[in-house]
Order: sequence, then C-alpha cells, then structure tokens
Amino acid sequence: MKATRIVQGFFIGVIVAMVILFIFIFPADSPPSEVPQHPLFLLINTDNAASHSLMVTVSDPAGNELFRKNYMLSPGEKRESEIVTGKSPVAYTFAISINNRTVSDEVLILGPTNVAIIEIQSDNRSEWVTYSIADLTSKSSRQV
Repeated sequence: MKATRIVQGFFIGVIVAMVILFIFIFPADSPPSEVPQHPLFLLINTDNAASHSLMVTVSDPAGNELFRKNYMLSPGEKRESEIVTGKSPVAYTFAISINNRTVSDEVLILGPTNVAIIEIQSDNRSEWVTYSIADLTSKSSRQV
C-alpha cells in the first residue's frame, strides 16, 4: 500500500514537471518564429490628371545598388516593389526620378515590419515626391 502511494506520488510529480517544462518551452505569448516579408516600398501616383514615369533606385549603406526599375504610373495607380524587407533594420538610400528629372535622394531606415510609402505629386509647374514609413507591426505585438 505504501509502495503504491510512492509510485502515484512519483507519477504526479513527473506530470507536474512536464507541464512546467512545457510552459517554459512554449510560452502562451511567444512571438511568431518568422516575421512575414513585405514589399520594401509602395509607389502611389496621387496626380489624378497625368501619368508619370518613375525611375526608382535603392542602395544599401555601402552605396551598392540593390534595385533599379522604371515604372509608368497612371493617374491614381499604386505599385508594390518586387524586393522585400530584410530581417533587420537597414538604412536604404532611395533615388527617385520623375519624368527623367531627379527629384529626390532620401535615406530611410526600414526593417522587417516597415514599408516606405512614396507618393508622387504634381501641380502645373513641377513634380515632387513625399516619403512616409508605415509600421506593419500588429498592435497586439508592439511593446510599449
């Protein structure tokens, strides 16, 4: 009888230890193991009256060209880049030419959850771009 209670106590102890170990290995609020990749930038032609030709060049901090592409954007058109965000923050240099005129060189620090938003704007006299960065981190996983 006493031996049976010792064996039962042993098995209960093993089960409790396994539950505690499981909780430490797989915590309930653990972040996802892999961050989804997003396009590095989004182009938006906010000019609703005219199409614009854009040359986008992206370079890394060492000045190595990572990407160069010409886009023709219709009025109101949006395009995502073919290149995606990296796994850690990087200071990318964006060089933008609109209608064969260089209008902007900008350094943006983008990481796995950030996307550069590049808006093309114009009036009767000139064209320009504005930059913003969208944070795609879900609100529930942001640290305050």
